[in-house]
Order: sequence, then structure tokens, then C-alpha cells
Amino acid sequence: MATFDAYVPIALHGPTGAAAATRYAGGTTSGAPASGTFSKGDFVIDQTGTIWVCTVAGSPGTWVSPTGSGGPPSGSAGGVLAGTYPNPDLATSVAGNGLGIAANILAVNVDNSTIDIAADTVEVKSGGITDTQLNTSGASAGTYGDSTHVAQVTVTNKGRVTGVTAVAISGAGTSTPDTGWIDDSADTWTYASGSGGGTATFTVTGDRTVALSTGTRIQLTQTTVKYFVVQSSTFGAGTTTVTITGGSDYTLANAAISANAHSYMANPQGFPGWFNFATAASGFSSISTNVGKFAVDGRTMHIYFDVQGTSNATTLGITLPIPNQNSDGGIFIGGWIKNSGTVAGPGRMDTGFNSAALSCTRDTNGTAWTNSGAKAFIVSIDVQI
Repeated sequence: MATFDAYVPIALHGPTGAAAATRYAGGTTSGAPASGTFSKGDFVIDQTGTIWVCTVAGSPGTWVSPTGSGGPPSGSAGGVLAGTYPNPDLATSVAGNGLGIAANILAVNVDNSTIDIAADTVEVKSGGITDTQLNTSGASAGTYGDSTHVAQVTVTNKGRVTGVTAVAISGAGTSTPDTGWIDDSADTWTYASGSGGGTATFTVTGDRTVALSTGTRIQLTQTTVKYFVVQSSTFGAGTTTVTITGGSDYTLANAAISANAHSYMANPQGFPGWFNFATAASGFSSISTNVGKFAVDGRTMHIYFDVQGTSNATTLGITLPIPNQNSDGGIFIGGWIKNSGTVAGPGRMDTGFNSAALSCTRDTNGTAWTNSGAKAFIVSIDVQI
């Protein structure tokens, strides 16, 4: 039986513009036709299912497959890739610009420091990244922080450091356990007022009312080492004003203050414990004995005074080195009393709130003194400060 080839044009149907003729030209075992004469637009389907289209008429013409071979890419790679499919590598030109790949690990070369990216992990290789390979930030190179300062760091919400400054540790100092003193030399204490014995004041920048509260022991140097007790401290307009007393033993001079320190211990090294003070006794026409001493233990002031002499007054008294801070005032019983040469037994002492004036009477009933003869009161009391 005879065989023959049939080429039947396919009628054009579809959108306007589909005007090129095409025909099914049969099939091949594999690949495009290798012989025969064909027209542009002829197509065949080989036995692997691949479609081939004649794009240039001829014998056998030029054929292309719009569907490919149906398998993975093969042949030489191009563009940013080098080598052959299915396992091309990065082209040398790309790797030379800072990228590389080996054993499925992408390497990013940043100025001779390699960053490897593998399995979601970033690792810096080749000795790490040096300062010269990083952009500068807002922070100046240097060391920040010491025994009296801390580093204050400014950071953006992206974690970038834009500034670092050293900030003085506020209201604190270095504690010296062996001596019991807390070093305040980071703070500048400046003389403000006072001369001679009694009270004086100095100022310090910032709020130091907690650190330098009533009863705190003070040590400082003005040519020689001096000791005081804080009577009170107040803060205003950015400055703390501290009122101190060293009795008649120590005087705050109008001079520079150095080696300043404070302590809350009962007996820090060198602290005198007891201070002498001028009683400023009143009501005596002449005084033969005038002794005043005080010591401070927290918010309690221990007072001892011995005042003897003659008087023609009916009221006698002294001035406390630190005012009484008992809101109910102060009434104290005790002491050895002599009135007009006669021992009268325990006396009574009275003072008001925030007052340093202490009046003394000759008995516990508050009886006034006689206005003549020898007078004496030797008293030991505790006063709230």
C-alpha cells in the first residue's frame, strides 16, 4: 500500500491580527526535522512531546522549540553566572566585586574581611572588621567613665551609637572602709558665710540634701584638716546650701576647700567626737566657770555645760550649738543647781521648736532665780536636732 505526506493548512480563527499561515508537518522521532523542505510556520511534534517550529524556510530550514527540552537547563551559563548548567558558579567579574560562593556558602568580601552567609548565619571571617573599614559615628574616640564618672550613651532606635559623654556621679563618692569617710572631692564645696566659732555655710552644685543631711559628719581641708557636723541643708536654684558647726574648735574660712568628705559612722577616723562650744550664758554679772561641750549621734545632740558665777538677774540661759527640732518644744529636767549659794536640786530647762535659746530655772517647777548671790548650773541633756 502506498504512503504519502499530507500538509493541510489550518484555517485562521481568533483575534484580529492572527494572519500568518501555519501547518502541521508531521512528527519526528526526536528533535527537529533534519531533511526535507519546509515553509516558515510549519511545526512538528516529536515523540518526546516537544514542539518544533520552523522560523526560516529551507531544507530543512531553521527550527526552534518554544517549549524547550522539558528538562533542567543545560549548556553554558551566562550573565553573572559562569560554568555549565546545572551547577554554574558566580562569574569571576562578580566575585572580584566582593562576592563569592564555595560549597554553597555565599561570601561577601568587605575590604579584605569576609562575611560568610550560610544557613541563616552571618559570620565574620579573616580576622574581623577593622576600624578603618567602618563609617564613623557621632561618638569621639576615647575612654569614658572613672571612679567618679559614668559613661552616658546616646543610641538611635536602630542601635547606632551617636554620642558618649562622661557624667559625674551625682551625690556619691568613693567610700574608704578603712577610714569610714566617703570621698566628695568630685564635688566642689565653696565657702559661703561664717567666721569664728559657731555656724558657717558652704554651697555645692546639685541637690545634696540627702547626702549632707542633719547630723552628718564632715571632714575637709583648709591648710589643715577640719571637722564639722551638718546642722541643716537646703536646695534651691540648682545649689545646695549646707549649714555646719564645729563648735569653737573649728572655723570654716573664706578659702578654697579640698579633700572634702562625709560620714554617717559613729566614729570615722580622726573625727573628734565631742566639740567645745561657747555657751553665750546670759543672766550673769560675772562668770567664773563656763564650759560647754556637745556631741552628735544621728539626730540626737548630747549637751553638757557647766556655768558658774554671780548674778543679780532672775532668768539665766545659754545658747545651744544646734537648734532644737522637737516639734513639741523641749523640757529637760536634771543637773546640779545652786541659787544664791544654796544647792537647790535638779533644775528645769526649756526651749522652743527650731530654737537655740535654752532657759534654765532653779527647780523642776520652773521657779525664777533670786536676784543675788552665787549661781551655778551643771547640766547634761539630750536634744533632738
